[in-house]
Amino acid sequence: MILTVTVIFRTDIGQYYHTNLISKSMQSVVKLELKYINEKGEESGGHGTGFYISENQILTNYHVVQYAVEKGSKINVINSNGLEFEGTVGHFSKVSDLAVVDIPKNQKPGIPLKFCRNVDDLPLGTRVNTLGHPLGFDFMASEGIISRNVFRSSGSYPYYIVTDNKVYQGNSGGPMILQNGCAAGVSAMLYNKEGQIYSLSISAGYIESIYDRMLNGTLDFPLLGINMDEDLTIKAVSLVSELYKSGILAGDRIVEINNIKVTKRNFFDKLLNIRKGDIYNLSVMRNQEKLIFSLKSENRIK
Repeated sequence: MILTVTVIFRTDIGQYYHTNLISKSMQSVVKLELKYINEKGEESGGHGTGFYISENQILTNYHVVQYAVEKGSKINVINSNGLEFEGTVGHFSKVSDLAVVDIPKNQKPGIPLKFCRNVDDLPLGTRVNTLGHPLGFDFMASEGIISRNVFRSSGSYPYYIVTDNKVYQGNSGGPMILQNGCAAGVSAMLYNKEGQIYSLSISAGYIESIYDRMLNGTLDFPLLGINMDEDLTIKAVSLVSELYKSGILAGDRIVEINNIKVTKRNFFDKLLNIRKGDIYNLSVMRNQEKLIFSLKSENRIK
C-alpha cells in the first residue's frame, strides 16, 4: 500500500506581497557603468545604480556619473532585463549629489518608480529596502529600518534619511523603497557614528523641493562658507565668505532668515528662495543676544 501524505506549508501573504513588490520595483532599477582614463593614463572604471523616474530619465547620484560630466566618459546603462544602451547626463546638481541620465529616444521606455509623499514624517522603525548593485553583485536588495529622519551632515545642502541596512560601494544612486514600493530616497553614502555604520539616503522630500529647478537649469544656492552643527550653530567660517565679512562668527547660532524662524529641517529650503544679487537678513544668537546681519548673495554654488 502506498501512503500519500499531503504537506501544507504556511504561507505568509503579507511577506509574499512585500517580496513581490521588491521584484516589481527592481524592474525600474538600472546599473550604470563608466569607463575612463585615470590620472596615471590607465583605463579604469566603476559602476553605480540608478532608477527610472520617467520613461526616458534615470535618477542617480552625481558622484556616480561625475567622470561623464568632467571627462566625457560614456555611460553604459543596463536594465534589469539585460538590455544595454548608452545614456547621457542631462541635468545635475553637484551640491545635491544628484544627476539625471537621459536615455536614447529609440530605446524602450523604462518603468518609473513613484516618489513617496510626506517622507519627512516617517516614524523611526519604518521598514525600508535599498536596491542596487553592491560590491559587484547585480540587482540586490537589503532590508533595514529608519533610524533617523531629516538628518543633515555638517555643511551639507541635501538632507537624509538614516537607516541601518547594509549598503556598499555600487549601491550609490539606487532607490530606498518603502513596503508599498514607492521611493523614499536615493542611496548616497555611509555614515560612521561611534563605530556604528549607517546608510544615508537623500530624502525624497528634498528631491521634490529642488527637482524642477535642477531640470530647468536654475538650481543654485548661496555659497555660505560655513560648517554647522545640527542646531545651526556655526562651527567654522571661511575667512573669505560673505558671512565672515559681515561679522558673523563661529559660535553664532542661526535662528532666522528674513525674519522667518529656521530649523535644521527648513534652513536650506529657505536658502533656495534667495537668488543671486538678493539682499537678505540673517539673524543669529550670540551670547543670548539676537543680532541681525544684512547680506547680499553674490557667490553661488550649483
